[in-house]
Formats: sequence, C-alpha cells, structure tokens
Amino acid sequence: QAHFCRGVTSLAAAHQLLFPDLEALPEAPRESVLAAARAARFPTTVAEYHSAKHAPLLLPHLPCLIAIAKDGATPLYFPLEACKIDWSAHHASSPLGGSSSPGGATSGLGALGQNG
Repeated sequence: QAHFCRGVTSLAAAHQLLFPDLEALPEAPRESVLAAARAARFPTTVAEYHSAKHAPLLLPHLPCLIAIAKDGATPLYFPLEACKIDWSAHHASSPLGGSSSPGGATSGLGALGQNG
C-alpha cells in the first residue's frame, strides 16, 4: 500500500511510541500506561510492533518516516528499512521537493510503500 511521506520522526524506531498522544501525558501516568501495555504483551514502539508483525528491525536506531492514515489525522510510522520510496512521485517545484496536487496539497517527500 502506498502512502505519502509527511516527515521524519525525531526519535529512533526503538523509541518512537505507537501512540503519540501518550507523549503529552506527564511521565508517571505515561510510564504506567506503557508498563500495562507491555505486561499485556502489546507493542508500544514502532520497533516492537514491526518485530511482532513482521521481523525484528536490523536498524532500530534509525528514525521513521511519517505518513497520515486515510482518516486524515492518525499518524503512521514506517521504519526506514521497511520502506520503498518512489522518488518519481515528487517534483522540485514545491518545498521539500513535494509535488502539488490539483487540490493544492503537497505530497511531501515521496510516495512510500512497504517492502516485502
């Protein structure tokens, strides 16, 4: 499935939380929620999720590319090593090299597709 890249995370896949809303919580409640999720064997980071669904990441120290889900609000995080980037999906005419669609939206850095 293809997605348009909207940016790059500041955290590595091993530290990027699957639920970015937790970042807004104070540390004690956030750690409590994360501990409960881990106790129930739910993945909490992008690297843990990828390991559970596919295979362990070889490069968990790299950041993730960010795309937006079809609902227009939910961020999707893709480990770099799991991405196939279609550079033909963008042009040099807009910021970051993104192409503009007829509706004026910028496609970002390029189109993403899952490897494998």
